[in-house]
Amino acid sequence: MKLAHELRRLFEPAAEVPRRWYWTPIVVLIFGLISIVVLVWILWITDQRTAQNLAMTRAVQDLQSAVAYWHLWLEEHLTGDLFVDLERDVRGNQDLSLRLASHLLRGGQWDNGDLIHPLSDPALRQEAEELEAALIAFRNLSEKRLLESAGVGTPLDQDFDHQFHQVREHIETLRRLDDEYLQRDRVHFRLQVGLTVGVWTLIVAAASAALWSRERRRQQAADTLRSSQRWLATTLSSIDDAVVTTDLEGNIFFMNPVAEQLTGWARDKASGRSIDEVFVIQDEKGQPIENPVTGVLRTGESVSMTHHTVLIDRLKMHTHGIDESAAPIRDDRHQLLGVVLVFRDVGQRRRTEIALRQREAELQQAQKMEAVGRLAGGIAHDVNNYLGAMRGYCEVAVLKGESGAALEKRMQAAIDTADKVSTLIQQLLAFSRRQPVQPEVVDLNRVVRDLESLMKQLLGENINLTTHLSGDLWSVEIDLSQIEQTLVNLLVNARDAMPTGGDIVIETHNLDLETETLEGYPAAANGRYVLLSVDDTGSGIPRAVQKQIFDPFFTTKEESGSSGLGLATVFAIVQQYGGFVAVHSDEGQGARFDILLPTCDAPVTVRSSKSNEPVESTHAVHILLVEDNDDMREASRTMLETLGHQVAVAAAAEEAWSHFDHSEVPFDLLITDVILPGMSGKELHDRVRQSHGELPCLFISGYTDNIMLRHGLRQDRVHFLKKPFSYEDLGRKIAEILGETPPP
Repeated sequence: MKLAHELRRLFEPAAEVPRRWYWTPIVVLIFGLISIVVLVWILWITDQRTAQNLAMTRAVQDLQSAVAYWHLWLEEHLTGDLFVDLERDVRGNQDLSLRLASHLLRGGQWDNGDLIHPLSDPALRQEAEELEAALIAFRNLSEKRLLESAGVGTPLDQDFDHQFHQVREHIETLRRLDDEYLQRDRVHFRLQVGLTVGVWTLIVAAASAALWSRERRRQQAADTLRSSQRWLATTLSSIDDAVVTTDLEGNIFFMNPVAEQLTGWARDKASGRSIDEVFVIQDEKGQPIENPVTGVLRTGESVSMTHHTVLIDRLKMHTHGIDESAAPIRDDRHQLLGVVLVFRDVGQRRRTEIALRQREAELQQAQKMEAVGRLAGGIAHDVNNYLGAMRGYCEVAVLKGESGAALEKRMQAAIDTADKVSTLIQQLLAFSRRQPVQPEVVDLNRVVRDLESLMKQLLGENINLTTHLSGDLWSVEIDLSQIEQTLVNLLVNARDAMPTGGDIVIETHNLDLETETLEGYPAAANGRYVLLSVDDTGSGIPRAVQKQIFDPFFTTKEESGSSGLGLATVFAIVQQYGGFVAVHSDEGQGARFDILLPTCDAPVTVRSSKSNEPVESTHAVHILLVEDNDDMREASRTMLETLGHQVAVAAAAEEAWSHFDHSEVPFDLLITDVILPGMSGKELHDRVRQSHGELPCLFISGYTDNIMLRHGLRQDRVHFLKKPFSYEDLGRKIAEILGETPPP
């Protein structure tokens, strides 16, 4: 909608739109809070420095006292004073002196709670190191004097007194140097505090002046905007689309009559309110979506939302499908002033589009189910063959009474045959599943190889299928189920053209239309494509009807009950991804369908694969198995018991519930089928959790993902095992749930 971009020119007053009135006091308050924080920080630093200085001073005083007592009590002890305790009075003060010297030098927590920081001044540190060395020498003389019991007046006593005086001199020097350092530090600290306060004062003053000037300009802008609003209202009232304008905060200041009608808000009631309150939108699923005005205010760029938007009116009684766009309003300096929002009611058009899409999806699904019906007929024949083989293996083993290696070989053959049956059924279920389109980067060679076995079942034994797949094939981006459906539709069409048998060739190769030409594609643009061809030796297509074969419901096989949707679906899918389809045929000479798909440079999407790791051993646990099929229940029970677990079984939810009420041993794991008589497996698990607390649960089912979703289960959010499963699959899954092995 280009109208929103044109309307920007109508909203160009030569000033800015003011922000909310209270933002300036908030900024001032923030500056005030920062000022308080700075002041508190300065006081805290001052207290820390004072505490550090006091701790240093007390430590030096304590050291001086300890050394004096050390000297005094040693002299008294040697003169025979019996009241002197050598360990307490002499050695106690000796240890105290040495520890104080160490704390002064290296820092630490002192006995009285003072935190002494390591000395950082070089002169102080050197003096403390010399003091510590002098104390060690004084201690050595003390110990020597005690050992020799040297009394007063002896040479050792004279050396002892001399060393004592040296220690005192070091202490006095340390005190003097500390006083000088503290004096210098106070001067530096006062200078730092003064500089910090001065700079912050200048910042606050400059910010206050700027705020005042800016706020005055914004007030002037508000006056200008109010005057311009009056004449803009007259202009916009004549526009058929709804128009809403907002300020920088997303508050409404104008609505035209169409906007009033669609939103259910009168202009005077909506003015000043937030756009989110008046323009309430959601997607078609009822989920809230971002308001386009919010997007413009966030990015400064125009926003268009022309699909899947629903407007809810004020009384929430009516909804309108709308297309809307929002654009920024800017002044001549490219400054953002506000947002103009333009929208129109497109509900009827959208309902028509939805109906068409639903019809198209139903037609494609109907055609797919037609192909599934044909697939099922071919697969039923092979399933019967596989079942006959399995029965034969088992009957021979019973009749011969085989055991050991012979029995193991026979049973492994039966298991392998069962896996083939399971693969066929899973392919049929995957093909028939209705699911949303999810384009991904695929390798067409891999698609053909993965479908080859299913295609052979589809074609039957009288049709020979050959593939010629080009090496180093380019990738394409397409929904995997759609390209599979396209290929199956072409094969069904070819098979029907060869009722008595024949040959079909599937071919792939790269095609660069920049350097090559291809007959039959006049509309194909130059570029790189991947060519997928299906060539048959059937009855061919008359030239007279070749232009009609891609029309819906057109068929030349009324007697076969064909819906005529197969080739129409192929054409729609290929065209959806920018590709082209052409047919080359003459009556009686077979037909070749060529599909061109644009290439994609992104890497091929990697799909997770099943783990082939061996089953890890698990400790025995108590398991409740709930399965309504007698054969499946007994087989699963046998596998669980073989794995070493204690198993209780139930055929329905009510029977399982009685096990929980009467079992003497609590259950460690619940294994339940998703669909049960009376109550689903999920409902059973929810009831168990409400009554007995959390219990790990493994859901098992042979149904498709759609059936799982109907019962409130997603395979990526619960522990799930698809039927049929093997002994190894079951053991590995239980180990994963119990936390004994990582998930595969």
